[in-house]
Amino acid sequence: MRYLLEVKSLSPLALARHPVVVGEATPTLDYISGTALRSAIASEFLRQGVNPSTPLFQRLFLHGGLCCGNLYPVIRGIKPSVPMSLPLPMTAMTCKLERGFLYTDRLEEAGHGVVDTLIATLSGHRWEQEYDECLFPGCGGSLDPFSGFYEKPTPGTLRGVRLSTRLIARTAMSSRFGMAAHGQLHAVEALEENLSFSGYLEVAPAIEACFLAYLVEGETTLPIGRGRTRGMGEALVAYVRPDTGPYLGLEDPAARLEAFQEPLTEKGWNRQERLIPITMYTDVIVMDDYMRYSTAVEPEVLRYYTRYWPEDTPRCPEGLEMVHANAHTRLIGGWNAAQHLPKWPAIAIERGSVFVFAVPEGQWSEALAFFTRLEEEGLGERREEGFGQIVLAHPFHREVNPK
Repeated sequence: MRYLLEVKSLSPLALARHPVVVGEATPTLDYISGTALRSAIASEFLRQGVNPSTPLFQRLFLHGGLCCGNLYPVIRGIKPSVPMSLPLPMTAMTCKLERGFLYTDRLEEAGHGVVDTLIATLSGHRWEQEYDECLFPGCGGSLDPFSGFYEKPTPGTLRGVRLSTRLIARTAMSSRFGMAAHGQLHAVEALEENLSFSGYLEVAPAIEACFLAYLVEGETTLPIGRGRTRGMGEALVAYVRPDTGPYLGLEDPAARLEAFQEPLTEKGWNRQERLIPITMYTDVIVMDDYMRYSTAVEPEVLRYYTRYWPEDTPRCPEGLEMVHANAHTRLIGGWNAAQHLPKWPAIAIERGSVFVFAVPEGQWSEALAFFTRLEEEGLGERREEGFGQIVLAHPFHREVNPK
């Protein structure tokens, strides 16, 4: 069963973006990762007296009974009318001088608008030909990549979600002299308190009731991130409720893919094949047959991770070909609290990365069934920690595409 969870930070949250480097301020993630959330829930269960050897704990945290997605920032606090935000694709661009969305219900954050370059690129035009400068009247500034998160509070209105951070300096204390140790000053970036984050949990049906008994909204606090013994890392469970709606609140994936073909046709796309764009909703960790980390989602990678699907499920079409990629990678670290050891570093394809596949017209229905199943199942390693979630035909590509 899928649940929608929201937490509110009661103190600064420090969620290291990459493994700590001595002598440098450690930057924080701009969201609560599924790994950090899963660890926080496990810690809360232990604090409430649940024995790690009990069937409930083993089923949840060792046998895949609990899958934690990323919690992304939202603007409207507890129980908002907009339940969650979406990450921006890496194809998004905005004015270099006045960054941000043009139509927003938060006037102090309004910028010169955001455009998406994917459809222009795929239709055979260099995006510079259509978006060589800011589209705001009288501006003429250049465009820069635009990242982060956005919400859609009302039809036709988009707004960015901005987070405030602070730099917290600490120093180690000398046990011998009871004063600051020489050369031990360090700094960490942290998200401010009173911020709200929401996302999904998936719980095995047999243990739903037992699981929810330990997450009481408005009363349960979760220890998240670093510095929990130094006044950081406390978050309140604002609410948790069943979610039976469409995936991420989006329309049917088949409808999204069909709608994506329309602007391509309007811009002159006349090849005998259809395009399938996928956007990384979370970081994705994928490997090849030799257990090497992959930096692109090639058709071979898709076949590798779907080869054990049941025989009656759709398969990756033979004619599938990757035709476009806009992606970055980052190093994933972490700490295994159970073993008291650092996790083995992994290379992940970053959230917001976009890959586009072409499939022959005759294999369209087969590809539609395969990618719909892929969106439901996820892709790659460590999916129980929130990695591997994808979005087919992200609606942002059409929502900000000028007519």
